[in-house]
Amino acid sequence: CGYPQTASGNEERGKQLIGKFQDLFYGEMMKSRIVGRAFIPHNRNTIVIANHASHLDMGFVRHALGTYGEDITTLAAQDYFFEKNGLQRAFFENLTNLKAVDRKGGLRASERQAGEILSSGKTMLIFPEGTRSQDGEVKEFKPLLGHLALSYGVDILPLYLAGTREAMPKGAKVPLKREIEARIGPPITVGDMRRLTKGMSASDASREVAKLAHRAVLALKE
Repeated sequence: CGYPQTASGNEERGKQLIGKFQDLFYGEMMKSRIVGRAFIPHNRNTIVIANHASHLDMGFVRHALGTYGEDITTLAAQDYFFEKNGLQRAFFENLTNLKAVDRKGGLRASERQAGEILSSGKTMLIFPEGTRSQDGEVKEFKPLLGHLALSYGVDILPLYLAGTREAMPKGAKVPLKREIEARIGPPITVGDMRRLTKGMSASDASREVAKLAHRAVLALKE
């Protein structure tokens, strides 16, 4: 006789199955290339950041990070991912690591939920531009990134995603091309962030860290 399966056990197996499908999709169906995995700090959690231009980006980051990305958590707009229909809501709530955030709740609500994730020791993915880029250019990063990194003492792991906009631009339902690439850079450490922002006000320090992270992603682009 086997033991009855718990709901949480079923959810975990569901997440693992989705993860295997993502690895098959990005690793076999897409012509993806990943460089810089040696920079992944497997001994600690980080705030993973990347440019954002396509619905391919979230799954591609998880795939690019390998085992480090298996439990990565992402804040996602409640009205976009969780309120369209019951089946979609059940899927995102139970079978993914997306955490709903109410965009109407403002910055403070997002900050609180992100803080809870980081305080629990989890690695979190943030797209610091705030929305998908229409033209593929890497837009200015929001200072919330700097605030979270400094407040919770977490390093930032930068990625640049190449080709995802061309493969699946905003409005496309299926990929149009398959050539995509993820470039992982060295972490921006909390020690460096605090050294480079010493003497600044909290708001100025947050903006400066966001600028540092933006430059790191642009360097990976080049």
